[in-house]
Amino acid sequence: MTKADDAYKEAERRIAKALAEGATELNLKIEDLETIPPEIADLKSLTGLDLRNTRISDATPLAALTSLTLLVLSNTRISDVTPLATLTSLTRLFLSNTQISDATPLAALTSLTRLDLDNTRISDATPLAALTSLTLLDLDNTQISDLRPIENLESLVSDQDFSGLFFQNTPATELDPELKRLSEIKNHQDRTRQTLDYLKSLKEWPPRKSGTKKPFPKMPEQADVLAVFLTDGDLLEIMAALPDDAEFKDRVKQACHDRLKTAASNLINSAGNHYAYHDLTQRALEFRDRLDQPFEELDMLDLHFGIEMFREVLENRDERSDEDALTPKLISSLSEIDRYGPGLVRDNEHVEAFEKRRAADHDDTPVENQDDKSALLGQIEIADEVMGDNLRDVARQSKDQPAQSKRGYAGTLINRHTIIKAGGAITLGVIGARADALVMWLYTNADLILAVSAPYGESFLNWISPIIDTVRQTGGQSYQAFKALWDKTHGEDDDPMG
Repeated sequence: MTKADDAYKEAERRIAKALAEGATELNLKIEDLETIPPEIADLKSLTGLDLRNTRISDATPLAALTSLTLLVLSNTRISDVTPLATLTSLTRLFLSNTQISDATPLAALTSLTRLDLDNTRISDATPLAALTSLTLLDLDNTQISDLRPIENLESLVSDQDFSGLFFQNTPATELDPELKRLSEIKNHQDRTRQTLDYLKSLKEWPPRKSGTKKPFPKMPEQADVLAVFLTDGDLLEIMAALPDDAEFKDRVKQACHDRLKTAASNLINSAGNHYAYHDLTQRALEFRDRLDQPFEELDMLDLHFGIEMFREVLENRDERSDEDALTPKLISSLSEIDRYGPGLVRDNEHVEAFEKRRAADHDDTPVENQDDKSALLGQIEIADEVMGDNLRDVARQSKDQPAQSKRGYAGTLINRHTIIKAGGAITLGVIGARADALVMWLYTNADLILAVSAPYGESFLNWISPIIDTVRQTGGQSYQAFKALWDKTHGEDDDPMG
């Protein structure tokens, strides 16, 4: 049995014991617990439940526990709180260090007096406005850029212990120096009172000094590789990394191209239809399709990523189970790809630039949340209305790769560059027929974009946050609505390029 299996058995035992004893409180703090046993729904009288520091990701079994007044889900993998909307007796809810990004279901929990959302991906405070009984609200380290929706939560101004409003290290405090100052006031009651009064005094967001336009930071620059541009058809796209004339005349590269096509075909034939090699076969088929082009049309950077992927399979072959162990023929074919692949892509200017950039960024690559990064790459992959084929293809290949790998680093660049180009296109007004679709894409993925942008630094977040705020205020309904509000609040002569 695995540790997860043992943890599940222990959870079942504790639930059965609680049911037999008619317990009203239950501790399920079991480190390796991944799934909540459905039998928990039988504990109708349960008022307190602690699931902190577990690996659970689905809260659905908790929906039946309508007598709960205390629920602790901190340090779990929960990302969707929809099942909690039925728990209207809750007075204390702890969700810190979870994956949640949408607080909308929490609006139904009007009996809440304490809500902890520290270090979550929540970016919109609007649903929290309904929680008028709150005496403690912790929004530290969230993605909230506008605190005005909670300006009327007067119960937060309390002399009780463990009360008040907490909102340090948020986009809101980065956008407004006064909010940043208020967030650092030590006395909880003073901080909360002054903050609510200040929020009520704001006539616009972000605030600006009288007679001035809202400050708008310079648009971040893209790196010199995998840069996203706008096509004549208004698609966001990346340029193919084609070989230059010298490479076209290089007989060694031509020979490596031929050898790689043979090796890819041998790999496909060796893997056959065996279910254990299905994924490897699919990748080999895609790789051969990319190779089966005239030399001058080869995308060298794309092939560079594919060669690395097959090298990883070869190097990690000893970690495979007996059932899917690589055969000698597969190892031979993979070795051929590893032998001739570098000869094809080496010295290509795009590949060299990528490796140089990757090496330069080695110690400065942002520490990203892999789930956020993969999710946004997935949204780029499927957005054929606004994203070009090359961009979507690289996003697909990169979305599940660790940051330290070549494809993983490519994914980091793709996300960053896509955000920059999309934000710049709609603020500068350089996009035409697909403008509405791009605004809707930004609106649909607003939470992800802010979450992915956070590790890129304060200046990047200060640039993208007002754009996302404006997109949200117009509901993503149209580019025309976005541009009208943007020009009104930032001035038509504002230059996002700096």
